[in-house]
Amino acid sequence: TSILNTLAASAFFLLVYDPYLILAAGFQLSYLAVLGIVTLYRPSYNMLEFRWAWTDWLWQITCVSIAAQLATLPVTLYYFHQFPVYFLLANIFVIPASTVILLGGILLLIISPIPWLAMWLGKGLALSVWLLNEGLFFDTHGEDIVIWKKIDPLVKQGRKQIRPTWLWNLERMARRHQA
Repeated sequence: TSILNTLAASAFFLLVYDPYLILAAGFQLSYLAVLGIVTLYRPSYNMLEFRWAWTDWLWQITCVSIAAQLATLPVTLYYFHQFPVYFLLANIFVIPASTVILLGGILLLIISPIPWLAMWLGKGLALSVWLLNEGLFFDTHGEDIVIWKKIDPLVKQGRKQIRPTWLWNLERMARRHQA
């Protein structure tokens, strides 16, 4: 589809500009999350139908969260050796809040010629981002919300089977290049 072609083209051009981005966890996680949402969201959303708009909206957010999490799971386990189990609960708040913040940022760009209005909107956006971040970290350091003790040994044991040889060679070349 055109969205997959657009996604592939954007990754291609970024990698042409900087081939070592392939080694960046952020690059890998971002593209895998978008790929998961593009490919897995619609089939999972179509599994259930709801009569009320609010339950349908909640199901949409849940499907987006699950699609992104499933797609990024291997890379998340590889780099971080843990799996956050609070993503469903957190994304019920994060997705709407980040949408409002993004739209507010676009509005801030539009009204930036009016300094006093832009200043107040900027302060409101800063407060919104702070509240979102503080709300996310309310209790995310507890062991009971992250599964890692059982997964970590499995990842360490299977690391060589998980990591393709070409990626290992690319990482080795990157380390030599940086040294």
